[in-house]
Amino acid sequence: MSSSSSSSSNSTWSLGDASSSYSATSIPRYCSPQILWNSPYALPCEFGFIGCQVFFRPSDVEAWISHSISHFTAFDIRPPSKAICTFCDEAVFENKRDLESGWRERMNHIAGHFARLQSEEELRPDFGVIEHVRKFISVEDYKRTQRYSERPRGCPGLVFPQPSALFLCLYFAYFDFLLLTGH
Repeated sequence: MSSSSSSSSNSTWSLGDASSSYSATSIPRYCSPQILWNSPYALPCEFGFIGCQVFFRPSDVEAWISHSISHFTAFDIRPPSKAICTFCDEAVFENKRDLESGWRERMNHIAGHFARLQSEEELRPDFGVIEHVRKFISVEDYKRTQRYSERPRGCPGLVFPQPSALFLCLYFAYFDFLLLTGH
């Protein structure tokens, strides 16, 4: 598998045989594919965390999914049996029998988020996928993925206290007591 440098040129990514090749645009991350294609959104490569800068037009969902699978093929592994949506907390995709089918289901779900105009900036890492490919990526790329946090920005070191279950039980029992006794 080969790709061009990060200039604004077309690359051909081979997926096995000549009939399954497709073209995608490889562009630097600072260029907006939405502006280049006059499209409301673009589908970024799932492996942007290792420097892949390929984007796909909204009409090229199948090529986008095939491209993401080609990264696993390049590592000589299959997609993970379990993965999550990188946008929402609800969607977990697990298919131990047909790994590619499970991955395709996940990617189609994520494409739906992009179609609803959720931005690339809203993406979160799927740490399970990152662990799945960890031994094939650079230490620097791995460390960069581990810096992600959902904590509020601009509050370094912010830690929210977690009340213990016992404290919460006593707290609510005390208020129940006050209500029952009329205090």
